[in-house]
Amino acid sequence: MNKIVSIKDEIEYQAALIEASVFIDNEPSLGSQEAIRFESLLNSIEAYEAKHYAIDLPDPSQSVK
Repeated sequence: MNKIVSIKDEIEYQAALIEASVFIDNEPSLGSQEAIRFESLLNSIEAYEAKHYAIDLPDPSQSVK
């Protein structure tokens, strides 16, 4: 298993999503190497998405009219 420290670009992001999807379909046993890898992937994906796909909170003053 390759270790992802951080996802650097869209290609690595897509690869991480594909690898994580395998674990979603077949959840690994808690504490196993696969579970550790899955958690690492999810953390890396979350960090990449927060930076590159950030969703701004709505402006509350615009929702009340």
